[in-house]
Amino acid sequence: MTHKELIREFAEKASISQKKAGEYLESLESIVYENMADEGGVKLFNGMTVTRSYKNAREGRNPATGEAITIAGRYSPKVKFGERAKGFANA
Repeated sequence: MTHKELIREFAEKASISQKKAGEYLESLESIVYENMADEGGVKLFNGMTVTRSYKNAREGRNPATGEAITIAGRYSPKVKFGERAKGFANA
């Protein structure tokens, strides 16, 4: 599903304009990004949780030269799905 399709379907189900639906989804996106670093992350949609996790620095290799390099540690987003979504995994 594309972003436009999501907005269209959201607007239809909520009986609002596509412009309003886009604004609501942009607001939700902003709230998730601002708060996913909080302890516990952001809980959405019946158990879906968006957090961030830290990946430690590690050694790697430059594929062109074979030279050893250090890959810096960084945060990355993590999404955990609740019980309701687990039924879709085998569909």
